[in-house]
Amino acid sequence: MSASDQLNKYFSEENFRKAFFILAGFILCVMIFSSSGYGICWDEYLMQEYGNSVLKFYTSFGKDKSYLDPNGVMHFYGPFFDLLGAIVNRNNQGDIYERRHFFIAIFGFIGILFTGLTAREISNWKVAVLAMLFVFLSPVYFGHSMFNSKDIPFAGAYMASVYFIIRFVRTYPLIHWSTVIGAIVSIGISLSIRIGGLMLVAYFGLFLVIKILRSEKRSVADLLQNKQAILKFVIAILGGYIFAVLFWPYALISPIKHPFEVLSAFSKWQFDSGNLFNGARPHYWEIPWNYIPMWIYVTTPLFICGSFFLFPIIIYKWKNFNEFINGDLFLMILFTSIFPVAYIIYQKSIIFDGWRHVTFVYPPLVVCCAAMWTGAVHVVRKITEYLKYPILALLGVFMFEPALFMAKYHKFETFYFSPAIGGVKGAFKKFDIDYYGTSLRYAVEWIAQNADSLEKGPNGKIRVRCYYGERISVEHFIKKYNNLEYVMPNEASLDWDYSIIQPVQAKHDTSLLTNWPPKGMVHQIEIDGTPIVAIGRNYNKDVQKEVSQFSIYTSNDINALINAGVKYYQVGDFFNCIAASERALMLDPGNYIALNNAASAFNNLFLFDEGIEYSKKAIELKPDFEMAKGNLNVAIERKKQSGNLQVQGLVNNYLNLSLIYYNLHSFEMCIIKSNKVISLQPDNVAAYNNICASYNELKQYEKAIRACEKALSIDPNFELARNNLNAVKAKK
Repeated sequence: MSASDQLNKYFSEENFRKAFFILAGFILCVMIFSSSGYGICWDEYLMQEYGNSVLKFYTSFGKDKSYLDPNGVMHFYGPFFDLLGAIVNRNNQGDIYERRHFFIAIFGFIGILFTGLTAREISNWKVAVLAMLFVFLSPVYFGHSMFNSKDIPFAGAYMASVYFIIRFVRTYPLIHWSTVIGAIVSIGISLSIRIGGLMLVAYFGLFLVIKILRSEKRSVADLLQNKQAILKFVIAILGGYIFAVLFWPYALISPIKHPFEVLSAFSKWQFDSGNLFNGARPHYWEIPWNYIPMWIYVTTPLFICGSFFLFPIIIYKWKNFNEFINGDLFLMILFTSIFPVAYIIYQKSIIFDGWRHVTFVYPPLVVCCAAMWTGAVHVVRKITEYLKYPILALLGVFMFEPALFMAKYHKFETFYFSPAIGGVKGAFKKFDIDYYGTSLRYAVEWIAQNADSLEKGPNGKIRVRCYYGERISVEHFIKKYNNLEYVMPNEASLDWDYSIIQPVQAKHDTSLLTNWPPKGMVHQIEIDGTPIVAIGRNYNKDVQKEVSQFSIYTSNDINALINAGVKYYQVGDFFNCIAASERALMLDPGNYIALNNAASAFNNLFLFDEGIEYSKKAIELKPDFEMAKGNLNVAIERKKQSGNLQVQGLVNNYLNLSLIYYNLHSFEMCIIKSNKVISLQPDNVAAYNNICASYNELKQYEKAIRACEKALSIDPNFELARNNLNAVKAKK
């Protein structure tokens, strides 16, 4: 046997068939064993709870309707996967999200498997192996297959549906019942996850009509002769719809009306995510037409985009291409990938969070890309054998790049960006790298691993806060460590030790990205030197320690007082900010910076009248003072909306303010603020006592006596007022 014969035997169709199933087994094992190591995305808690409420509906035989969301659209989602998750987690101990991730990985694998099988339907096992490798080596698809319970199960079921539709069309009119059953189950699952599965029904009908029209036997007589095949088509469609309705309570109540109501509702749905796209944050009405194509371009490996440069060759040599690939079926599969995106663009539908909502178009797109690479090799071989080697070499390079990324940054696959834009580094500040918050887990794990060297709170635990994202995404993992505690104070508080910060938070604080790294950062988790998530120490502790050694009421250093006021403001101590600012104003009444600092603090205490007054004074002194203008606008706007402010909160704030002025020896101001308290709460004995003490210092003893007597008439047991009264009488 010649070397050429041995090589052909080695690369035989039978060997590729064996390789396909060996590779499938390997991929399944990798995905299953990887699934427990990923974070939780924002939607998982809601979807898990939705699954639990749907399970109650079935176990109560329809009596429990808690799955209905009176203030939202949760019941509009098909619950098949979430119901599965609820059933599996119902009586099991342990991590419910790890079990959910296990099944998400299974659905992700189903998408990969049927990508390969679909490629086999239109060509051979060589194309099938390449197509399956293409999906497996797509980091974003792999990463989402570890946690995305909304989009991956639908993508897997969608690809399986495309496979059975293509198989049905290819074998028409001699359709095996296994194909019909496969179509029923896959279409049914698709519809019971997302109403968009209805497009599969349209594809099925359209492709069958095309098949019939392109066949030689397309007369009415031929159709009647093939009535069994037509009947199987009807059974597949109706069976899939019935399957979906059975696993979707909202559709089960009204099988015709409700699914189409959901379809209409989602077509009009609006959501303004504020995600970063190509360096901008467009509103939902500003999203450009190329939003999805651009996201696919920047987050998929080069073997996807590169295949489209081969398309002109394919078209030019279409007859040669058809010798290797079934051209009709190729175009049908390409249609299932391109049409949904084109329709979304045409309809100007709301889309956000990258292209995850259309993940389902990716597996059929991969089938076509694999077909184009192998088809191009087949075509150029017709010209000369040597032309295939540059194409194969280029393909090898394109496949090696994402494989290396996945090996180097395992568990970070979701954050992959194409080298066409410079990878993750090129995407930073242009696209939200982790819009789903799965990196929060890795930040928690870093804190836990380094706990011995990190500061701890009063209870001996490290108090961790996270401003942005779904609380469960952090708290779930923090609970796994006895030395960590999840807390929810604001950034200015001292009641936390470390904060987890994501670049995506810049949608609420635009200065975050421009000023990265964030204040107090002790560590950041990176890909290729690009931050994915950071851990910051509570820098307020240092500020608090510094200002605690500073004497506000005796200092004569104006600059030191202003600096202290700023630092007090940073740690959320607004009363001491006011005290330091007022002390500075006593030394320099024309200090517009002190006036502005006080105005900011007043606004944070909901004392908007004072905020307006001090802002205006600062602007009078410095007309171009933009910060003061901003504080003035804030005070005016928030005052308009302050009708529901709690009286007790204002009382406490004015009472504390009166004490500040007393300590500053600004007794007239102490009296004014105390009278503010009385106007809000006429029986406040502390305010009358403060008035008494102030009049005493001003040597207006009769007024002091009247104020103390008023306090004692309200509360005869108020000893502080009695002592002040006796002191005033003694002086008099």
